[in-house]
Amino acid sequence: MKTTGKLIIFVFALLALTASAYAADDSPLFEAAKKGGKAAVEALLAKGADVNPSNAASASVSEFHTLNGNGSTRYAEMLWAPERDQKLRELLTERHAAAVEILRTKQKQNDLGMVSVEELIHYIQRASETEIDLAEDPKQLLKALENKVDLIKDVEKQYDVRSTQGTSRKVDGQIVAYWLRTANIELYRARRHFVNN
Repeated sequence: MKTTGKLIIFVFALLALTASAYAADDSPLFEAAKKGGKAAVEALLAKGADVNPSNAASASVSEFHTLNGNGSTRYAEMLWAPERDQKLRELLTERHAAAVEILRTKQKQNDLGMVSVEELIHYIQRASETEIDLAEDPKQLLKALENKVDLIKDVEKQYDVRSTQGTSRKVDGQIVAYWLRTANIELYRARRHFVNN
């Protein structure tokens, strides 16, 4: 399938997924997609039409754009993974391998009490982001998010052990709980989006 065809499918999917949120959006692109006008959508895209909502309310509630909590379109971009060139794939793979290696080192240092919980979770986030960037379909994305939750759960278990030994700070437990909730919310949103749609 040509890139243009995939772009059209993507725009239709994106707009369909957020149709209720964009109900007040009166952009020509949105209207063309709503009416099923593939030719009109292609023409508007060729002219550089903005795929973002035109009103602030729509922009703030678009679940598709806020799945990862920061307004990024990373998940939307992930759907284009088959279009990636080989060089980009190699670079993403190398970056992920480096992030995982750093995380392993930080986990070992944390076991020795040399790294704070905040720092360890920071490197979990980094490694998880690189895994998400490598995802080429929703199933891989969900697996990456599940891995992130599991890694933070491991930190939580470690905190619980240290807590019973009296060798941890109360704030460490609060930090772990916060990031575990955040990771679970991200996973829940992605599941709801990809599994239910």
